[in-house]
Amino acid sequence: MTRIANYLKRYWIAGICLLMVLNAMLAIYSVRALKENFDWVSHSQEVMRGAGELRVAILRVAAGSRGYALSGESRHTVVYKKGVEDLAAQLARLGRLTSDNPAQFARIEALERLSHGQLAQAGKVFDSFGKGGPAGAARVLKDRATVDLGTDIGRILGDLEAAELGLLRQREADSARQLRRTGLSWELSLGCSLGLLAFFFWLQRRSLAAQREANQRLIDSEERFRAFVDNSPMLAYTKDAEGRLRWMNRAFSKMEPGLKAGDRIESMKTLDMNDPTPRDRMIDNDLAVLKGEHREYVTQVKGKDGRTRHWWTLKFPVRYKGEDLVGVKALDMTEKYEVERKLESYTRELERSNRELQDFASVAAHDLQEPLRKIRAFGDLLQADLGPSLSGEGADFLKRMQASAGRMQALIEDLLTFSRVSSKGGSFVAVNLKTTLDEVSADLELVLAQNGGGLECGPLPTIEADPTQMRQLFQNLILNAFKFRRKDVPPRLKISAHKNGNLVELAFEDNGIGFDMRHAEKIFTIFQRLHGRGEYEGNGVGLAVCRKIAERHGGSIRAEGEPGKGAAFRVSLPLTQEFNVSRSAV
Repeated sequence: MTRIANYLKRYWIAGICLLMVLNAMLAIYSVRALKENFDWVSHSQEVMRGAGELRVAILRVAAGSRGYALSGESRHTVVYKKGVEDLAAQLARLGRLTSDNPAQFARIEALERLSHGQLAQAGKVFDSFGKGGPAGAARVLKDRATVDLGTDIGRILGDLEAAELGLLRQREADSARQLRRTGLSWELSLGCSLGLLAFFFWLQRRSLAAQREANQRLIDSEERFRAFVDNSPMLAYTKDAEGRLRWMNRAFSKMEPGLKAGDRIESMKTLDMNDPTPRDRMIDNDLAVLKGEHREYVTQVKGKDGRTRHWWTLKFPVRYKGEDLVGVKALDMTEKYEVERKLESYTRELERSNRELQDFASVAAHDLQEPLRKIRAFGDLLQADLGPSLSGEGADFLKRMQASAGRMQALIEDLLTFSRVSSKGGSFVAVNLKTTLDEVSADLELVLAQNGGGLECGPLPTIEADPTQMRQLFQNLILNAFKFRRKDVPPRLKISAHKNGNLVELAFEDNGIGFDMRHAEKIFTIFQRLHGRGEYEGNGVGLAVCRKIAERHGGSIRAEGEPGKGAAFRVSLPLTQEFNVSRSAV
């Protein structure tokens, strides 16, 4: 029986030893995997920081060129050059960081190409300012290419940040899972070691083995806690009811050279340090925490370098060895606040610039009305008094003058109409588009009858919109379809609607002359025409007004066409204006 027991013991010991070896290998693998996961998490965080700095650099380039275009002051060129330098540096940095990720690397390459285009447009702004002053530079700023570049850069940068954020969350989850596995493997190895010791000393040293196991667990727990806290960028410390520091981590000790993490500081009180929080409020917070409450706030702290920094602070109760302490965690949020403040400043500057451009167009158009009225009035008097006595050439000159003044007045009125889309827009209310179409059709009944045209319409929804501008949108698109008709072919227009979530797409499809798709964007530019005045009347404003109306409603408009076969205009509008920030510009 004894031989059998010894035989089993040998196999049991061998099994325990083999299990320990396997656990050690598993622990080593887990630690390596954990380190690799942490490295990837740090990598993603660095990419996110780089993307944020790249966004700031892009905003600097745009703000510098726009500021120079508006004022011509050299200080804006300093901002622009700084943005160009930061832009190149961040693109190179992100290119290196994302070289392992083809999708992200492709986005960086796309951003680099678009950034070159943005710099080229900015160069045009400076050149145009030198040649034509602020007006020339403003035209470049309003150029569609400049707007599209900014939109594409923002979209791709947003995609890059969203993708990297997804990777970061996935890697953090992987790190958390790996951390649990690593802890489990170490605990299993420790348990096996203690089990083996217990086998040899169970009878003689059973209580000592239990004590050693407990001590080891306590040491491991303390080491893990200290490693976590000391390597955290967040400040952490505790203080007693009188405000004296009792414990702090490594990050906090760096604020006061000579202090070490874990030292008990009995002589220095936190009230005497560099926290400008009013003394009474700080004491009230500490007293509330000592009663079991939690306090969270943001404090502005003026450091020894004279710079004011923003600290997020959380205070919570700590019970240690029978003593009630105040636990404090603090994180420096200065960079985040500075970036947010810069973005707010850039946004306000952009809004102000847009308002000034709208005011300029409106005022300029109004100021031009009076001299035009005088030209036409004096022309009419000249025609009435001296018309019969004028020579043929003189009468022709007078006729041309009157016609030019008429065209100029029409252009001014169209410009006013265009500028009023944003500046004089009405409130957003529920608008039945079918009712709107019926009213517009009734107004255009004579035009439809003269052209022998037909209008076909399917069911149309009710949306939240500006009723007057919806009438203007429908009227412009219907008149456009019947204006650009084919000879000897009765014009036909089909209007339909298709819902997609909170959007509705309105389609206006005609059988007119159509157009080349190369001009699909040009036709929406104000005063741009594909045909001469002798072929078709108008000043090239109607479709530009349609686009501005769609954009004010948080939507868009695009055109499709084929020469000789007709055109289709597709207007996407939100059913509700809940998420439309452009309505605030009204």
